[in-house]
Amino acid sequence: MTRTVFRSEHLPAAERLAAFTEFLHTCDPPMRVTSTAPDRFRATARARDLGPVHILELTCSPSVIRRTPRLIHRSDPAVCAVLFPLRGTLTASQTGHEALPHGRDLTFYDSSRPPPPADRGGRIAT
Repeated sequence: MTRTVFRSEHLPAAERLAAFTEFLHTCDPPMRVTSTAPDRFRATARARDLGPVHILELTCSPSVIRRTPRLIHRSDPAVCAVLFPLRGTLTASQTGHEALPHGRDLTFYDSSRPPPPADRGGRIAT
C-alpha cells in the first residue's frame, strides 16, 4: 500500500522547506535539503513498503538533497538507493562521479559511501 508521508501544501510557505528538511532527517538514510527559492518550495513524499524493498517517491521544487558526512555518521543503514526521475531533471553526484539520468535511466547511490572532503556530501539535485 502506498501512503503519503509528507505533504507541504497545507503548510505556510515560510515553513515548507524546514518541515521537509525535518522529514528527510527522519528517513533512513537521513538527508538534508536546500533550495535557492525557499519561499516557493513545495514537496510531497509517498512511501511503499515491499518487505526488503522500500520505495520513497519524492516530488519537490528544484533543490539539493545531500548525505553529509555528519548524517552518514549519525545513521548508516548501508542501503543502495536506485534513483530515477519520473519527470524533470535529476543530477546525482557522489565521490567525484556524476550521473544525469533522464527518461528511463537509472542510477545507484550508496548511502554509506563517504564523500571526499571537497565534495561535502553526496548530493541529489532535482
